[in-house]
Amino acid sequence: MIWPTSDAIGNNAINLVTNSVPIAGQEQVFSDALTQIAADERLGDLLIYPPNLGRADVRAQAAQWIHRTTGIAAPPDQVFVTSGTQNALSVAFHLVAKPGDTILVESLTYPGIKAVARTMQVRLSGVDLDEEGMLPESLEAQCRSTQPKLICCVPTVQNPTGAVMSEKRRQEIAAVADRHGVPILEDGIYDFLNHHDPRPIMTWAQTPGYFATGLSKAVTPALRTGFLVVPPGQSDEATRIMGGMSLHAPLLMTEIARRWMKEGRIEEFEAVVRNDAMARQKIAREVLAGCDLNSHPAGFQTWLTLPEPWRPSDFARAAEARGVLVTPAESFAIGRDTVPFAVRISLTGTRTHDDLRVGLKIIADLIDSTPPQVGAYV
Repeated sequence: MIWPTSDAIGNNAINLVTNSVPIAGQEQVFSDALTQIAADERLGDLLIYPPNLGRADVRAQAAQWIHRTTGIAAPPDQVFVTSGTQNALSVAFHLVAKPGDTILVESLTYPGIKAVARTMQVRLSGVDLDEEGMLPESLEAQCRSTQPKLICCVPTVQNPTGAVMSEKRRQEIAAVADRHGVPILEDGIYDFLNHHDPRPIMTWAQTPGYFATGLSKAVTPALRTGFLVVPPGQSDEATRIMGGMSLHAPLLMTEIARRWMKEGRIEEFEAVVRNDAMARQKIAREVLAGCDLNSHPAGFQTWLTLPEPWRPSDFARAAEARGVLVTPAESFAIGRDTVPFAVRISLTGTRTHDDLRVGLKIIADLIDSTPPQVGAYV
């Protein structure tokens, strides 16, 4: 059977696992930008190796854009251009930690963080969460017991729960970090979904920290353009790290990003993507009415707490058997921490709203069904 989805993955299953960017007009703008660059007399300057940390004009424009959207006033020599935010997170990990060190993360964490930790052989320790994200008292206890090298978190539209830290909570998290002298690595990739508010934790923290962001969620992952704000004096080490990872971000794409930041196009994309995500959230609330959902009004995903007797992995397997892919809570859990009975449903993985409705209707029907029986063993 061919499922009615234009984003066919996994034997044509409906993709509710990927936090993709809703395609809402990016194609034409992207095409126009490539045409303009191709006709630019300085095209040759974009066909050579740039500095590992990015061209000076891109870093300067990124510093202005970050200051405008977040309030972080970092000079260009503290803003590095990376191959997406995932690359930025990895660079920050390498700047701070070495194999065997401990990094504190949310007890439910973006799987990309877990992947970086595995490749570096660093230990992740989970900090308890509530409806606003990291709990200060849990962070305090972890700082005392684990002697971490870094605190990594997503304060705005946390992945997978959708939580947003209030300004007060951010100040409390910053205070804990300062008491223990632990830097914070803040992933701001979803800040635009909450209109870049409240401002980042690092604007309150006294301990120099790190801020990672990028354009993959607000515009398109095809740009592969991210940014990492670092404390002063880390350019030499970051150059070495970038040289070993990716050498540099793709020059043609970072030039498009520079132009769009300068022209204010990024804000236009953010509004379009945010509005589409809100429309998808509305569809999810309609189709999954009566279900236990946690999500940001403009979030790319919703966190579905499963009714008895469903377990996350069983539910994900049963959904896949019906042609829909969702992500079980185990994918986000740290170590052997208690795993909630939940799955993440990505609402932006399908190209169209109609495809999304089909996938969510299958999920709704599955929730009301009986899980497969497991035989008894003696």
